[in-house]
Amino acid sequence: MATNRSPADDDSRQAQALTEKSTPVAILLAFVLSPVAYYYVSRTKLAVIT
Repeated sequence: MATNRSPADDDSRQAQALTEKSTPVAILLAFVLSPVAYYYVSRTKLAVIT
């Protein structure tokens, strides 16, 4: 059974958010403060878990 996904799904919002973020800044944050890096790339659930 196939499911239809609307363009407003979570994946598309994350893809749009990632294109607006700077990769070097995200890498630097990942080395220094990994929860902040997750939050920077809009992965708040992983930031809370970390």
